[in-house]
Amino acid sequence: MPVKVTTPPLNVHYNSKGAALASRANYARMEVRAYENVGVKRVWIEDRVGVPCKIRSPYFSVDLKTPAAVSMPVFGSETPLAVLTCVYDGETLSANVYASSVSGEGYQYSEQSMIFKR
Repeated sequence: MPVKVTTPPLNVHYNSKGAALASRANYARMEVRAYENVGVKRVWIEDRVGVPCKIRSPYFSVDLKTPAAVSMPVFGSETPLAVLTCVYDGETLSANVYASSVSGEGYQYSEQSMIFKR
């Protein structure tokens, strides 16, 4: 069972490009988690708490430790791709993060899960 995120969502930090867009941003909650595959013959994953991660985009950034929720900005069709990078036990994993348009609901971000090998 995943560890529950009990803290409020983190806010991103805008750079100079993003600051010009911040006033018209909507926000969507995104959860970030890290797991470790601890299985020998089959996949068995366990939550890893406190894994350092960062999210970087052309407009904003945020540093976090898993599990965490982030209040991600949405600029409609101008929402840039962001990159999530986490490091655990000497292994670095990265994933592209993007907002998806959901019919009738605007844009949203999917939960991001990083699975580290043992």
